[in-house]
Amino acid sequence: MFKTRKVVIVGAGHVGSHVALALIQSGEADDIVLIDILKEKAAAQALDLDDCVSGALCGHDAKIRAGEYSELNDADILVMAFGRSRRPGETRLDMFDDSIKMANEVISHLKQVDFKGIMISISNPADIICEHIRRQMQWDSHRCFCTGTSLESYRLLRVLSAATGYSRKSIQAFCMGEHGNSSFVV
Repeated sequence: MFKTRKVVIVGAGHVGSHVALALIQSGEADDIVLIDILKEKAAAQALDLDDCVSGALCGHDAKIRAGEYSELNDADILVMAFGRSRRPGETRLDMFDDSIKMANEVISHLKQVDFKGIMISISNPADIICEHIRRQMQWDSHRCFCTGTSLESYRLLRVLSAATGYSRKSIQAFCMGEHGNSSFVV
């Protein structure tokens, strides 16, 4: 029997919709569900992305739609992409209070479903939000991941490639620490 690879994304803004698009183009998910506090936004993004599936040059097919938290009962992956944009001069840690309020709202919904999959957190401040949700949900640490300093590492590869002329694929480099102002190059 064929098992559908289902991903639920909480947050249908720029980051959440880009994650959905990457999943469509890579063929890594068969069923993608967008959840947002603004239900109309999730529905509009899902329709745009569903149209993209029709025209995708990648040759992959996926079902994408807006949905509810009950979709998590049979999901493999939960991506946390909720949040607001940073304001000028603001750090990711400055977003803490607003992000914790949003996380607690999401947690209230998570406690009503039986999600058994893996959570990947992108919401800022990323490391803190991931750990907060994990602890509140009492999930094992092996089920909860944060993108951490991946973005800083990718930016570092871009800069090194531009400075040296070597392909990013030929360079090995990474950043450590916490995503944001406290990350550092090793």
